[in-house]
Amino acid sequence: MTVQRAYYASMETPVGRLLVAGEEDVLHRVGWTEEAARFPARLRSMGIDAEEDPTKLRPALEAFDAYFAEGAPLNGLQARPLEGTPFQQEVWRALETIPHGEVRSYRWLAEAIDQPTAFRAVAAANGANPLPILVPCHRVISSDGHLGGYSGGPSVKERLLELEGLEVDGRGYVSSRSTSSP
Repeated sequence: MTVQRAYYASMETPVGRLLVAGEEDVLHRVGWTEEAARFPARLRSMGIDAEEDPTKLRPALEAFDAYFAEGAPLNGLQARPLEGTPFQQEVWRALETIPHGEVRSYRWLAEAIDQPTAFRAVAAANGANPLPILVPCHRVISSDGHLGGYSGGPSVKERLLELEGLEVDGRGYVSSRSTSSP
């Protein structure tokens, strides 16, 4: 599917500059500060004729603003990645089932897509997620409760989980009382 016209915008957050791209009612890509210089070119390579226009993405920017201000769920925002293999797309759909304020393990995610031994491939697909936060890859942790990796870096992952009411100790482990069915 090729999108003829889309928009992109950026906003400052407590964890750095967040970039969003999509049509007025659906997002196709979310990125971090380090992507800023190549963000428009990346969108063009995905078949998106993108124009910077924050007014077209106002509902998404307001939803992210509420998320960063008070940890509000991002309900109502539509996510439609325009890239990814069928396996990656399946992993990303499974990510969307993890409730706000809860975490799951890579093993759980592999089992959720009926690939119980593919937790390394699941972790790689998780890392390739083009819609971080919205497709909540930050809610996936190691089976032992350690944060694991994140495209925005471990401190961003920790902050996102804390925004959602979870506790992370000084060693990078999510509190056992704040996890649910990892």
